[in-house]
Amino acid sequence: MIGLDALLLFPLALKFVALFQSRSSVYQFATEERFLVFPIITLIVLGIYLGVSLGRRTTTNANTRLILVGLLGVFLVGSLLAIQIAVRQQTRPYLFIHDGAVQTEDAIAALRHGQNPYAIDYSHRTFGAFVDGFSEATRPNPAWTHYVYLPMQFVAGVPFAASSDRLFGWFDVRLMYALSFVIMSMAVLRLCQSRERKILATIFLFFNPIFAGFFVSGFNDVFFLGWIALGALLLQRQKTLWAGFAFGAAFASKQSAWFLIPFYLGYLAFRASPGKRWQAVARQAWPALLVAVAVLAPFIVWSPPDFFDDIWQYPSGAAALSYPISGMGLSQLLLSAGVIHSMWDYYPFWIIQAVVGIPLMVILLRWLKSKLTVSRMIAAYGIFSLALIFISRYFNDSHLGALSVIFLISFAADHQHDHDARLESPAMDVSQST
Repeated sequence: MIGLDALLLFPLALKFVALFQSRSSVYQFATEERFLVFPIITLIVLGIYLGVSLGRRTTTNANTRLILVGLLGVFLVGSLLAIQIAVRQQTRPYLFIHDGAVQTEDAIAALRHGQNPYAIDYSHRTFGAFVDGFSEATRPNPAWTHYVYLPMQFVAGVPFAASSDRLFGWFDVRLMYALSFVIMSMAVLRLCQSRERKILATIFLFFNPIFAGFFVSGFNDVFFLGWIALGALLLQRQKTLWAGFAFGAAFASKQSAWFLIPFYLGYLAFRASPGKRWQAVARQAWPALLVAVAVLAPFIVWSPPDFFDDIWQYPSGAAALSYPISGMGLSQLLLSAGVIHSMWDYYPFWIIQAVVGIPLMVILLRWLKSKLTVSRMIAAYGIFSLALIFISRYFNDSHLGALSVIFLISFAADHQHDHDARLESPAMDVSQST
């Protein structure tokens, strides 16, 4: 019978193929005949996959399906990414790419010239081509004077940009994000213990309908998710200090990673005896602190007001020009109900987050302690993130894409029901429980 993996692969892969002929501002391709090669090859591979999936569930069968879905994923995602980058180089530098990626490229260029990315005006750079879409360009784009992302992205991007300039004469930050995607994918697959789980994870990695498209267009969530996936793998394999370095890089990459901190520290503490928990945390978490401080401190010292205005006040609505209320969370409900008068107004969402977040964190920490696994640590992080981002100033669809990958990492790390010996049973149910 047809397995769950085949049922998922068909709609997700075919939905991804549609991006090649999308007419949106990011995927603006003409419906030329040459793009028919992608759905044709996809249908051929899917047909082969279906035929293989009907066979007896042996190790060889599972390996074949894993290779097929991996090759199809690399073919589609790699092709779409390459086309996006190539078309961008043939047109204008602000086309066929997300605005946040362009701003990060400008930040990298600024740092290479000795300028502070948190203190410059982006309106006169490439990013200046992006006007404020929320006000239909009737207001200045608040991001012109704010860089909201943490410095690990442009610090790591400097050697990438220098190498790319020498090799190609141009730089696209998605080259760096592609490496993060590879790291994330390899870590997730190494986390998976059974082949069936690897197959499902590969399907969701490459054809995730709310993540893959964002990755190709240049959203930077993959950058911090790559570090988290790597850290989870190292922690699962008892490489605690190396895991700390990976998590520290994530904490210095994006604020979304900060929600992992209480559960990462809780995981380290709960592994030790009650009287030695603080010592255990200090002994094992110092690499994370070292990396985060080493990356963040220079920019805090360089210009404290600019740094905190960009990474804290701007997204929270407390800056003179702040990011507006947007998305699909509680903030939009309050705006629609008239509790908040304008999307530009400040509202103390941090109070609601504290009221909800503190007891939720306690509950999740107790849940983690009751069964101490890396899978639960990542799941608790995902649940906590979902709750707090939902009641924040903005909750966009890209956040859902990142959350889907966080839960995928938890799924991959759960080994409770994985037994490859089951592959020899013809009656095995291919679905895997978490």
